[in-house]
Amino acid sequence: MALEAPPRIQIIVALIGLTGVVSAAIIVSYWGGSKNINSPTPTPTVSNTPSANSTATVTPTLPTVKPDKLIEIIKEQQEKNVKLSYNEAASQNFSDLDLANFIREKKTAKIAEELKRDNEFLDTVIAIKAMLPSERQRLLERALTMYKPTWAQLGRIAPAGQTEAGQKAEKMIAETVVNLVRDLSKLTDADIRKLYS
Repeated sequence: MALEAPPRIQIIVALIGLTGVVSAAIIVSYWGGSKNINSPTPTPTVSNTPSANSTATVTPTLPTVKPDKLIEIIKEQQEKNVKLSYNEAASQNFSDLDLANFIREKKTAKIAEELKRDNEFLDTVIAIKAMLPSERQRLLERALTMYKPTWAQLGRIAPAGQTEAGQKAEKMIAETVVNLVRDLSKLTDADIRKLYS
C-alpha cells in the first residue's frame, strides 16, 4: 500500500517544482538561450550547489563619478582650508594675516599633492577627460568661479560671504584644482590610475 502525501505537502512540492521551471526560464531568457539546438553558442550551465573546486571571481568595476564632482571637491577644499567668516573680529573671519599664513605655508601646493593621491579626485579627472572638449571647457570655467562673494559684494556680513582675503584664498584653491585637472588630463587614463593609493 503506497502512502499518499497530505495535500499541503503536495502543494509545496508542486510550488518548488514550478519555482525551478520559472527560474530556469528566467536564466535562459537572461543568457539569451538559442532557439536553434544545433547552435554553436554554448548554453551556460547553472548549478545551485558549489563544488569543492569553485572559486568566486569578482571583477572590479570602475566607479561612476560624474565630472561635476569637481565642483564639490573644490568647495570641500575651500571649507577645509579657508576659515568661515561671519563677523569682523579677526578670530571670526579669514583675515589678511590668515591669507599671509596660507601663502607662506604653501597650502595650494599641499592641496595639489593631497588630491594627486585621492582616488575620487583621480576618477573625476578621468571622467572630465571623457567629456566633449566644449563641455570640459565650460565645466573648468565654472569651477574657476567657485568662491564666495565678498561681504561688500553680498551687501552684508554673513557666512554666505567671505572677506576679501578669504575670497582670494578660495580663488587660489579653485585655480590650483583646475590647473591640476588640466595637468593630469595630459596623462593617459592608465597613467592616472597608477596614482591610485
